[in-house]
Amino acid sequence: MSEMNCKSCDQKIKSSDGFCSSCGSRIMNKRLTIGGIKEELVESFFDWDNVFMKTFLHLFTQPKAVLDAYISGARKKYFKPFSFLIGYASLALFFFKFFPMPNPIKINISDDGGGKIAALNFLNNLDAQFYEYYNFYIILSIPIIALFAYLTFKKLGNNYAEHLVFQSYIQSLIGYVSLLLQLIFLHLLELNSNIYSLISFLFIVVYWNYVFIKYYDISLKKALWANLKFIGIIIITALVSLLLVLLIIIIFA
Repeated sequence: MSEMNCKSCDQKIKSSDGFCSSCGSRIMNKRLTIGGIKEELVESFFDWDNVFMKTFLHLFTQPKAVLDAYISGARKKYFKPFSFLIGYASLALFFFKFFPMPNPIKINISDDGGGKIAALNFLNNLDAQFYEYYNFYIILSIPIIALFAYLTFKKLGNNYAEHLVFQSYIQSLIGYVSLLLQLIFLHLLELNSNIYSLISFLFIVVYWNYVFIKYYDISLKKALWANLKFIGIIIITALVSLLLVLLIIIIFA
């Protein structure tokens, strides 16, 4: 049996091997053809063993396994958390270009007293700016959400860096599902945006609690208490930030 070097990691392997035992790369001994490209494309999008699809599905069925894999060193088993996040942020940017969020704010122009149209234009511009830079906002929000989660679950053992990994996976999964819900409820079924917002909010709350109940093996009661603690930390942070801003304004006014 002849030997060869893996083209990805240069490890010695048998020429008959289908995959490298060191890095897991597929061994390609045949010349690339159009048929081979088609096969690769089909596998990439529809193969259930695909790493992205495996990560996406296991975040529903085995969230603890996905979250633990990266921080324990098994970093080829699932899609890397920050790649998963950047993939979502990039998809969201293009998604909102083709499927913009419908504006729920309506006014009767005949009742306008001179300020309503200006206010509506301001809100529309603000909304457009938000979705234009949506991917950046999402990425920048992860460290903040991770910090709040770390403070909430600090006694259960994971450090801040690990919570960064957790939130990259969790917020990305929530994002992917939110895009799908928006496409279905707002663009295909053309339902009221309030219904979509309610469904999205319920999904976020349920999924957030599901993940941490599974990961920390805690009861629903403890999970609900963690929610209150999480909200309390956000409120305290917001109040402290507001007081600091007011103090700065007073000092430099």
